[in-house]
Amino acid sequence: SVAGTEEVFSVFSQDAFGNRVSYDPFLPLDVFHVVLQLQGTACDTDGNPLDAQSLCVLAVVTNNMDSTHTVRYTPTRTGKFEVVARLVRDGQYILISNSPFTSTVVAGDLAVARTQAVNVPASVLPNRFTTFRINARDEFDNIISSPTVAFDAVYSRRDEELVIEPITADV
Repeated sequence: SVAGTEEVFSVFSQDAFGNRVSYDPFLPLDVFHVVLQLQGTACDTDGNPLDAQSLCVLAVVTNNMDSTHTVRYTPTRTGKFEVVARLVRDGQYILISNSPFTSTVVAGDLAVARTQAVNVPASVLPNRFTTFRINARDEFDNIISSPTVAFDAVYSRRDEELVIEPITADV
């Protein structure tokens, strides 16, 4: 998964023997509930964190009225997550088969406005080599840790303040 990109999957209603259940407009509809939670943490069934380290995303589940359900969620933070899908029946939240499953979310596209230069020297001499570090970030402030991010930068002075202006950024 990529931060900021919608993820979509389907859930199929099955009976106790694993057979697909046919849609019957006269029977109660199956209701599914899906939460994306940071691995090793816990969220309640409403997608609320149960401790300070928890990160939770409540998915939108659409009943397609044909015994299938479409699940949509958009992660915004990087990390390893568990996608926990449950069938809601008679007030009980029942884990479905293959749940939870894991999803690794990586940083999205480079957002130059969120990218920061750090360890910039206080003074820079013309035509002299200097070093500093760039923390490349996506629009959700996730650090892009891929080694394939390249920057060209120039120094300029405006009102006696050092400004770093990214010229290009290839990801």
